[in-house]
Amino acid sequence: SDGKPKCTGNIVNNMKEGLHKFYYESGQLYVSGSYKNNFKDGIWVYFNEDGTGLLKETYDNGKLSKSEDLNPKKDQEKK
Repeated sequence: SDGKPKCTGNIVNNMKEGLHKFYYESGQLYVSGSYKNNFKDGIWVYFNEDGTGLLKETYDNGKLSKSEDLNPKKDQEKK
């Protein structure tokens, strides 16, 4: 192992709870978001390996309620 964490966060009673962060092999942050009773809850943000924002998702007790593309280059290509 290179010593870099692939994931950080709390496990309570075998369930993910609170803020979790997942990382690329390089150590760069890949995604950050919170769990509530093992379900995604609240805002989750995904990043490209260069650190730029990729996607923002909002969850309500495990159900995706909103998804927003944070990559403006893709928006320009669609036009």
